[in-house]
Amino acid sequence: MNEDEIFCKSTFLRLSAEKQKKIRDAAIKIFAENGYANAKMKTIAVAAGISVGSLYQYFDTKEEIFLDTLQTMKHELESVLMPLLSAEVPFLNKIETVLRTLYRFSCRHPYVNKIYNEMTSEGNFPLSIRIAREIEGISSYYYRTLIEIAKREERLSETIDPEVFAFCLDNLFMMMQFSFSCEYYKKRKEIYLKEKAKDDEFVLNQTLSFLRGAFFFTEKD
Repeated sequence: MNEDEIFCKSTFLRLSAEKQKKIRDAAIKIFAENGYANAKMKTIAVAAGISVGSLYQYFDTKEEIFLDTLQTMKHELESVLMPLLSAEVPFLNKIETVLRTLYRFSCRHPYVNKIYNEMTSEGNFPLSIRIAREIEGISSYYYRTLIEIAKREERLSETIDPEVFAFCLDNLFMMMQFSFSCEYYKKRKEIYLKEKAKDDEFVLNQTLSFLRGAFFFTEKD
């Protein structure tokens, strides 16, 4: 899934941004609730409030709708992460901005996380490799670069390996997102945190405290 790839027809691009969003949101909801294999074009059309014939005027196949929605997710992630690389703020502030942005996104768009969890959990699902390479490739690049910059500015320990820490950071953020939107992970959070699981601000602050210790953050600012 390259950045220049377009999976929809030109008729879809001529729709208003509001209509496009309505169709994409409907598709994400259906894919998340039913899984890719069981999602139907007719069901997506009904959820979007259009006829199945109209949907075929915008997309040739279910796979094209799926890839279009994923590309939209990829662009949203890029728009959040990339500007922070050049922002003149301390390392931990950037990490906190990402953490809170992902939290807000998870609360507003739970189906996005559900569909990602659903698709990547199926080991034999052929599109999962494309998802990982495109979407996770963005977060991998961002976190690794962020850590490398902080190391060059002598804000982090020289012993930190950017690739390994970026991998650990992304795993932590991914599990956090799932715990706010996917039922299994919500229950998992409750098992570990009990009543504290209801206090989102407490959980976010404790996560930041954990990360501060993990990165051996030095108060140079």
